[in-house]
Parts: sequence; C-alpha cells; structure tokens
Amino acid sequence: VSTVARKDFLSKYLGGKPFQAPCTLSFNGCSLMTRNALVDTGADGYLFVNVTFGRKLVRLLGCERFSDFDPHTIGGFDEDARQIIDTVVKAHLTVQNRTVRDEWLIVIDSPHDVIIGRTWFERYDVLVDCYRRRLLFPLEWEPDANWRKDLTIRLTGEDDQPPDPKIMEDIHRREALMCDDGVNST
Repeated sequence: VSTVARKDFLSKYLGGKPFQAPCTLSFNGCSLMTRNALVDTGADGYLFVNVTFGRKLVRLLGCERFSDFDPHTIGGFDEDARQIIDTVVKAHLTVQNRTVRDEWLIVIDSPHDVIIGRTWFERYDVLVDCYRRRLLFPLEWEPDANWRKDLTIRLTGEDDQPPDPKIMEDIHRREALMCDDGVNST
C-alpha cells in the first residue's frame, strides 16, 4: 500500500473559491448588479435566480413574473435537494459588458443570486476560462456600446466598503481650495 507525503494533500484538490462573475439584470431602463452570480457548467439548466433576488427584480425593476405553466421538479447537484419550479422572471442579462435581452430566469432556492447554467453557455457559444476566471465570447459578439447604460439601483448594505483614505483626503483638500477661492461661498 502506498502512502501520501502529506496528510492534508486533498485540500489542494478539493474545494476552492467558486467561479463567480459580476452580472447585471435589467428591465425598463433600471438594473440591479450582483457579484454573486455563479458560473456553473455543471448546472443542467439555462439561467437561475434565487427567490430573494427574483423578488427584488419584480419589485424594484418591474420585471414580469410568470407562473402560468406546468410546474417541474428539479434536483440539486447531489439529486437529494429537490424543489418544484413554478415561477420564472423575464429580464435582460449583462455579463462582461455583453447583454442578452428578454431572458427567462428560473426562480429557485439557492445561495447564489444568479446561476448561469450549461445550456446558456451552449446557446451563446460562450466558453469558460477557469484559469483566468473569465468568459470567452465569440469574436462576432461585440461588447455593448459605452453609451448604452441603465440606471443601477444600489441596494443598501451591499458592497459597502469604507472610502479610501487617500481619496477622502483629496476630496477635503479640493473642497478647502474651493472655499479659499470663494467658489463655495454663499
């Protein structure tokens, strides 16, 4: 019987950081951005959105919600966690500055805001570059024009980080200069 040199060698080959890509879901000229979108070629489906994020899409953006179809049961990656799919939401998806319009998002119970599944990658011929953690789009699929932007609704508490002290110092310096020049005087 052979032995391994280190008892913890499996930690190098199991787990790790999930492949997540920032994406934006939009409708009616407004959008919600998430950094919690899982790139999952093992997810045997198209696009998924979790219940909480799906509610935000409907409430804040006015996305259309549909449930007038026959429900379907799906299983998780281990086939044990089964859930009934009975709701979908329609929105526009932007990932890496490329937008697909009027996409169906299947509402599921998931820890990820969005899951981009295998059939979405197949449909749009998008490849996954795991080493560089990016998506490779077909050459003919140009990035969106810079002038095309939606109004992003920022949810409080999300990605809140303290401001960079250097930036704050520069802001205060500029404000002081403007006050000294009489620009801000009333």
